[in-house]
Amino acid sequence: MEPGGDCNVNISYLCTVNGWFKVIQTIFNLVVLLNLALWEYGCNYKWSLFMQMIGFTFFLMTAMLLTTILLSPSAQSFIGTFIYINYHLLAVVLYLCGSISLFVMVQVRDSFVIVAGVMGLLAAGVYGADVLFAFKGRC
Repeated sequence: MEPGGDCNVNISYLCTVNGWFKVIQTIFNLVVLLNLALWEYGCNYKWSLFMQMIGFTFFLMTAMLLTTILLSPSAQSFIGTFIYINYHLLAVVLYLCGSISLFVMVQVRDSFVIVAGVMGLLAAGVYGADVLFAFKGRC
């Protein structure tokens, strides 16, 4: 791209179902990560660190994927591929495991952890719905 040239951003992707899913996934991942990072005992428990790592990993990957698709219209062809579907299935499984471990280990007074667990379940649902739409579009 030349200095002073036009910067083409694929804003139309945000009007699609997959675009909405990516934005929602990024927000949910960030909420999970920040809730556990701001919790005063967040680094003391392995199950909390596990969920923090899940939140950070999927926040980073989803934000990078969203940025790539917005900056390069040809990257939209990645949706529906085998890697894309497996990435989302892995997110569903890990978020379910992390959320269940949070609910099992949490004390009633730890509202940050409860919110992170609920948001993890919602994130798993959004990732699962995204897999269904991607698989449906593939067939």
